[in-house]
Amino acid sequence: MLKRPAGKISIEEFKKYVLPFSGCKDDTVLLGPGIGEDAAIVKVGGQLLVLKTDPISGAVNLVGWLAVHINANDVATRGGDPKWFLSTLILPTHSNIETVRDIMKQINEASIELGVSIVGGHTEFTNSVDHPIVVGTMIGSIKNKKYFSLGNVKERDLIVETKAAGIEATSIIATDFERDVEAAYGRNFVLKAKDYIKNISIVKEARVAANNPGVSAMHDCTEGGVITAVYEIGEASDKGLIIWEDKIPIWEETSKISELFNLNPLEIISSGSLLITVDEGSSNKLLQELQRNGVPATVIGKIMPKEFGRKIKYRNGVIKEIEIPISDALWKIADKTLKNKAGYL
Repeated sequence: MLKRPAGKISIEEFKKYVLPFSGCKDDTVLLGPGIGEDAAIVKVGGQLLVLKTDPISGAVNLVGWLAVHINANDVATRGGDPKWFLSTLILPTHSNIETVRDIMKQINEASIELGVSIVGGHTEFTNSVDHPIVVGTMIGSIKNKKYFSLGNVKERDLIVETKAAGIEATSIIATDFERDVEAAYGRNFVLKAKDYIKNISIVKEARVAANNPGVSAMHDCTEGGVITAVYEIGEASDKGLIIWEDKIPIWEETSKISELFNLNPLEIISSGSLLITVDEGSSNKLLQELQRNGVPATVIGKIMPKEFGRKIKYRNGVIKEIEIPISDALWKIADKTLKNKAGYL
């Protein structure tokens, strides 16, 4: 049997093998599982809660810190404030108890940064994995009872991207392949690329967007990069769209690392970049508010009627249907790190 590519299952597989199974019907569930829907919404005693779980499985370093921020990001895309965090730590038997301490220190640091309480979890050693995996669960609350869903996306909405493509992948590669990157570009380059991790949170820009009445939805760029995130917006909203390659921001370190490892920067994990759909009349105010809060943002596309399709206009003027990657391009090189790394953190 052929070995599957690492990473998330495809959208079609998700529809066939995951979505049909949703347990018992519950009227308190306002928003359940769906394509591109980053977190669930439930109503408990008049309070709206946002629920999210996500693993960190492709990074070797900073797994605990990432687990908190990645899950907090998804809560924020719903218009929620991250509040409570639970973690499951799965470690190989050749690891040690000090690794648990180091991961928990990272989880604690990230939680303090976001004002989040650690309320539970589970820790174990097993022969079933060869590197540490952290599965996080974040619970948040919504103050004004307004939440965001990709189902609210409207035709003619503009697609705004914050920061740039490939932020998380750039930091992961610079950290886990430090020697290779330094040999190619020098020590200062490595340090700057590793510091991209400081841009991983989208909580601040999500709060800004949530206060703009013209914003219809938010979606963060995780596995599969900007290309996959954009496609998921179209799939979840049942709309067409177009994005313009020359408008998608790519920072210098991402561009050079992508060239070094033969990666497409639009197809690598891009946590730290938020996609926002907003009506054209409100877009300038949104861009100004984001800029005022220190968050660079760019209009990269537009929502179109479904029959238009989901397309990308390349720099050379050619327009094609978007083809999402089978798996995140980062996985092409991540396996080498996970198999060859002598120590984990």
